[in-house]
Amino acid sequence: MAVCEGGLLLVSAVSGVKHQTEAHWEMAAERALPLLACVNKLDKERASFLRALDDIEKTLKAKPIALQLPVGLAEGFSGVIDLITMQAHAYLRKTDGKFGGYALEEVPAQLVAEAKRLRTRLVEAVAET
Repeated sequence: MAVCEGGLLLVSAVSGVKHQTEAHWEMAAERALPLLACVNKLDKERASFLRALDDIEKTLKAKPIALQLPVGLAEGFSGVIDLITMQAHAYLRKTDGKFGGYALEEVPAQLVAEAKRLRTRLVEAVAET
């Protein structure tokens, strides 16, 4: 990390912040390096995006600000909501099941309240800087 200007911190949506994640967080903090956290494994069984955010906040004593909200989890993971534009990016699948792009859609009704809550938190964080 001595020559880095920033880093990417991966946090599992299944298992949350691990010991190695904490070590990387502390190493970056010692060097005053900015980190961008990314929640991965959203398509795995027992995945929870909000639990991962909560774990980042509690374990790392950080204030995670989401830029996207997943649409569905585990086998139901089907896209993300862009919290800046408030549009859903629905993933399209090719006939072989592989990623085939995305389509812009309205935010699913069942996620509107959560998307608005996270967007408000994002806007407030930007206003504080």
